[in-house]
Amino acid sequence: TDSGFHIFNYGYPAKGGNKHAGLVIALSVHIVAIHQVVGIFAPRDPRLRGRLAAVRVKSRCDTVDFPLVGLYLPPSFANGATRVLYNHILAALHRFLASLPARTVPIICTDANAHIGLSSTPSDSIGDSQPEKEDAAGAIVRQFLEAHELAAFNTFRDAGATFYSTTEGR
Repeated sequence: TDSGFHIFNYGYPAKGGNKHAGLVIALSVHIVAIHQVVGIFAPRDPRLRGRLAAVRVKSRCDTVDFPLVGLYLPPSFANGATRVLYNHILAALHRFLASLPARTVPIICTDANAHIGLSSTPSDSIGDSQPEKEDAAGAIVRQFLEAHELAAFNTFRDAGATFYSTTEGR
């Protein structure tokens, strides 16, 4: 517990990981008591550290069960090694989601480094707000969302820019 939050920090390992990847899941102590955390998922594979993690929480009245998932996918999709890693991360997330009881409602907070939206195939997983021309990474994310009956919330409502650069603007 730090400054009113339960902190779950998933950084890269000393050897074998990406020093630019890292995830933090912070839960307010005013909303979640530590005994409500009923599971922690942190892959042992060094390639996944700092890219995928989850904290499973049950509500105070034990009626809602949800894993909060942090997901950070590689920013470059230009080479085969990155594509392999991208698919490896999503395969690990698939296995994690498949291991959960049916009553759970996953909430995935991600930087997918993908453009999703404009596609020739309509999807219940992707809305029409601020559509982007879908790239190869976006197609993979779309397929993953559809396979798990999930939705990209920020495509159903104007969320504004999701990236700002001090040198290039949005």
